[in-house]
Amino acid sequence: MRYVRTFILPAVAAMCLHTGCSSSAPERRPDALPQVPSRASGESRQLMRPVATPVDSSETDSGAIAVAVRPFAPLPFNGVMLPLVSPDGRFIATQTGAPPTWPTILARPGAVQPREAGLRVFAISDDSLDPVRFDFADSDPLLLGRSCNRTGFLVESPRPGGERWIGFVEWVTGRLTWLTRDASVSAHATLLTLDGTDIAFTQRRFENNRTSLVIHQGGRSHTMPSPQSSWYTPFMSDDGATLCAFEVRDNGEMHVVAIDLTATPPVTIARATVARTDDPLMPWQATAAIQTPPPALPAIRTDNNRRGRGLFHHPARGRMCVFDTPSGTLIPLEPHSIAGAWNPAPASEGQVRGVFLTEPEGLSHQAMLWSSAEPVAPDATRAVRILADAFVPRLIDPVERTFLLIGPDPAQPTRQLQLTLMQAAPNDGWFRVSR
Repeated sequence: MRYVRTFILPAVAAMCLHTGCSSSAPERRPDALPQVPSRASGESRQLMRPVATPVDSSETDSGAIAVAVRPFAPLPFNGVMLPLVSPDGRFIATQTGAPPTWPTILARPGAVQPREAGLRVFAISDDSLDPVRFDFADSDPLLLGRSCNRTGFLVESPRPGGERWIGFVEWVTGRLTWLTRDASVSAHATLLTLDGTDIAFTQRRFENNRTSLVIHQGGRSHTMPSPQSSWYTPFMSDDGATLCAFEVRDNGEMHVVAIDLTATPPVTIARATVARTDDPLMPWQATAAIQTPPPALPAIRTDNNRRGRGLFHHPARGRMCVFDTPSGTLIPLEPHSIAGAWNPAPASEGQVRGVFLTEPEGLSHQAMLWSSAEPVAPDATRAVRILADAFVPRLIDPVERTFLLIGPDPAQPTRQLQLTLMQAAPNDGWFRVSR
């Protein structure tokens, strides 16, 4: 297989350079700006001025949006792998050094130990990133994992003999605990909850290319049946009880599958066909820019008590997509969108939860609504442009509607990221969108 170094952050960097990154602050809004809670002290701080490029009002679709944004720190990274942001916004972990090979990233035959890879952790303070000194000298080189929660984050260790372990690093103490440590190739795990170390991951024997989906939950281990398929890149939906993953069957069909974690044992409850491919790069791309598990999202009274939606990038349609697991329906979002984060509140009265989207032209918001009295699945509205800079959003405070925006640093787009805080105005109906 020929691997091409491409997609999420290199694409965002190219977008930023193509559209022109803002180096000067636009004029301050006349209205009051919201308060953003301090991650370090618990006190409030004011975002003094919006500094990302505001979108031209002629490009928006019906109505207004009030947000405040403020960049506060650069962050090193390896040009390929997105950093992990704790769902409470207190810490961030990033991979530095030379990027691993694609077989290593994808946990495929030919993977090698990433000897030149580094791992750095920072505490997010009011105006800066404070390095957290962890000593991993006794461990082999570590790859940053795909998932984190309030307690810690996941790492992976490709071993000299070809096996691969999964570990959990605590944010506060730096203590490394191995969650898998055997002769298998275990990879691409997601944490299942916002606290603790329950995980779902893929696993294969070293001599076998077929991968299984293993769920470690509540002290029990369960392997999903897969006699004629391989599993890839599990991720959590928006309800905290539904696990999603990609299953590639021997006939070449790639499905996204929903699994009910409240059942004993976990059971498949929905599936949808995504593409015809057996390329493991496709499911990796589908989940490379999502937040798993997402922060705890409040219930929405207009949501018809239907939860369990998975957010991922559709590799065939080239856009972000919502997997509505109650109906088994795929809801395509804006064309060319490459990353997204859940909106913790409905866009406006009567609507379903929406998504903040990274597009080539900037950051947008797209809501969903019920189109009939007895809906099968919600429909997506037209997206509303928010900022003219392309950011990857990370929700860090659902109550205060606060996001950490990750974008390329114009000075070093392949080696350094720019972090920006965004908070939506606290008034009711802070989005007004229509079809």
